[in-house]
Amino acid sequence: MRLSFQLYTARDIEPLDPILELLGRHGVSRVEGWSGNYDTPGFGTALRSRGMTMPSAHVPLGLLKDRAFRRYLVEEFGVARLIVPGVPAEILAHRPSCLELARELADLSGDLSAEGLRLGWHNGGAELAPMRTGETPIELLLAAAPELEWECDLGWLASAGLDPAVVLQRHGTSITALHMRDVAGPDGDPAQKGGAYIGSGVLDWTAIGQALSFTRVDLLVMEHDHAADVPDFLIRSINYLDGWMKHAVAAPSHQQR
Repeated sequence: MRLSFQLYTARDIEPLDPILELLGRHGVSRVEGWSGNYDTPGFGTALRSRGMTMPSAHVPLGLLKDRAFRRYLVEEFGVARLIVPGVPAEILAHRPSCLELARELADLSGDLSAEGLRLGWHNGGAELAPMRTGETPIELLLAAAPELEWECDLGWLASAGLDPAVVLQRHGTSITALHMRDVAGPDGDPAQKGGAYIGSGVLDWTAIGQALSFTRVDLLVMEHDHAADVPDFLIRSINYLDGWMKHAVAAPSHQQR
């Protein structure tokens, strides 16, 4: 597995050079892009000059259907895995619209596969809320679009009252990436709005590490929606994950960054 950093965490930092330099000093050479990065002049060059890559990128569904834009992401940033960051909650709340979305994703995954690309889905909270039928939207999407890969956000699982380790075991064949996001307990820092540095919140990271053997995870993406201090979040999280990755049950490459 490889360690990466979701650049949305640093959305309020401009330019991003200090963050890229910090990542490089700590041995992290991968980032995950979001919409705020793609039209930043010279950003692809800034990554390449530091020996960094962007193997995955969050792209809104409408823009993801634009073949020319997909080609731009591949050529400029070397993206191989395109991930839908979500859709309006009302689409996911009703079975017919959720199934229609799944059909769109199934068709799109075929197009991307023909281009040598992978299609993923990043969950928020709406995908985890049961419908009247008892099904959850994420279950419908994965069943109706079997080629879809799930970038599983562990923080959203915990916020929804789910046990991340149980989810990894149950849906592991679809899960190929993790958003490594921790959730604060009742005594957490209010400035971080419910978030926590990785390893300092309520998630059971030992159990999550043990559940990795049920998955196809090959990418771990650090994220914090409201980090009070992004560099401090990165340093402390990387230090924690260095130890965690050595004990997590995963493929032989799991210690590589």
